[in-house]
Amino acid sequence: MNKLILSVGLALVFIILWSFQYYFSKKNGVLDRFKKHTATFYLDWIFLPFNILWPFVVITTFEEFLIILIPVFIIHILIHIYWLKHYISNGKEKNHLFNESKNNITGAGYSHFIFSTIQSSLVFSFFIFSINSFLTYVSYVLLLLFFLGGIVSSKKIHGKVQTSDLIFIILGIITLIVSFIL
Repeated sequence: MNKLILSVGLALVFIILWSFQYYFSKKNGVLDRFKKHTATFYLDWIFLPFNILWPFVVITTFEEFLIILIPVFIIHILIHIYWLKHYISNGKEKNHLFNESKNNITGAGYSHFIFSTIQSSLVFSFFIFSINSFLTYVSYVLLLLFFLGGIVSSKKIHGKVQTSDLIFIILGIITLIVSFIL
């Protein structure tokens, strides 16, 4: 597939899935919650330039990407189950991804799940299959900004840096450093 077409396609996937979160949040009357969730409303936009660069800095086959996508999908299911049980369903956190009155995931929640699964797969494949180029270094900087921004975002959303967010951020930065060195 042409890298430029894939680049535009990955950018559109991000924009469409983010727009679905916006649409469903507005439709469900929780747009204010979406806007207050700085990680999904603002920080995720770092992935737009990352997705545009991805085809130019990663050399992989569709099969190799699927090998990454499948376990990431399973891990995301487990993470979202944990998140729903420990933060949402018991009232510790109210956001645009879960409807407390109906006790179910919203359209925005499903959109975010699809987005985060695809995005995590792109990031993991970047860590494994990236080539050495200037654009690769730009991509590393974008990911570093995302992980560091996660600290600020977690504090803004929760009033403190959540332990689960801190673990994710530390593991992300360690993986980024190891990938960069290797």
